[in-house]
This record gives sequence, C-alpha cells and structure tokens, in this order.
Amino acid sequence: MPLLAWAGCCRNEFITAVLALTGLLTVLGDRVIPFFTANAAQTPKPIPLPWLEKLSLDSL
Repeated sequence: MPLLAWAGCCRNEFITAVLALTGLLTVLGDRVIPFFTANAAQTPKPIPLPWLEKLSLDSL
C-alpha cells in the first residue's frame, strides 16, 4: 500500500506533462512531418493552411 499512497499526489503534474508533450508533438508534427515527407518524395512542399493549423492546435 505505501507504494500506491503517493500516486494521488502527482496526478495533476502527470496530466500537465502529458498535455505539454502532446502540444509539443502537435506543433512539431505540423511543421516537420510535411517537410521531411516532401524531401523524401522529392515533391514540392505543401502549402500551409493557417486555418487548419489553428484548428489542430485549438482541438487540444
């Protein structure tokens, strides 16, 4: 039981860390994945859609 006693005190910090990591991966994914895909496939870079980027960040 003592090992599980401290689990409740760190729940908010854990949720905050998960949300921060999710936000970071979303922001980097919006920029990096299309860049590397375009370079690997030797195709033109996709045109960024500002409304779609805002929507994806607001969905978090």
